Amino acid sequence: MTKSSANRIESPPTHTSSPLTVNDRAGRGLPSRACSTKSSVVSIPVGLLVTAILHGNEWRDVAEDTRHGFTTFSAQVGRDAAHWVYVMLILGAYVAVGLAVMVGALPKLALLTLFSLPLVAWILRDAERGAEGHLRAIAMIDLMTARLHGAFGALLLVGLVAGSAVR
Repeated sequence: MTKSSANRIESPPTHTSSPLTVNDRAGRGLPSRACSTKSSVVSIPVGLLVTAILHGNEWRDVAEDTRHGFTTFSAQVGRDAAHWVYVMLILGAYVAVGLAVMVGALPKLALLTLFSLPLVAWILRDAERGAEGHLRAIAMIDLMTARLHGAFGALLLVGLVAGSAVR
């Protein structure tokens, strides 16, 4: 390395390119509307499941949070309503994927997420038992929901990649 090159400061590139950008005629990276629309559609079911993880954690801890004086959504609406919010968040993810496929926003192979439904049955069984007062049934509800999120996300990713390859 010569002295002159050691003192030179490299300037950062004027633009970067990623899968979510397209280059205009001048070579600048601009957001791609097609990618951002698909990203927005994909984020709905994923976001519902992430919210279900957080809500499951909160629902599980209602008694202890109330005893310690914490005001949470689940404590305010009550255990029964918190249970139904949890169920709707889980099922909403599947409805969102189904609707997105029906309107053509996602490829049909995104329906591979349906292969995670056996996990949903297991989780919802425990959620029902928890709603009936068997709190041990929901002791791990956030962890079980996180596992569902992982399986759902992996299947959705496979469906999106395979769907884009098939087109």
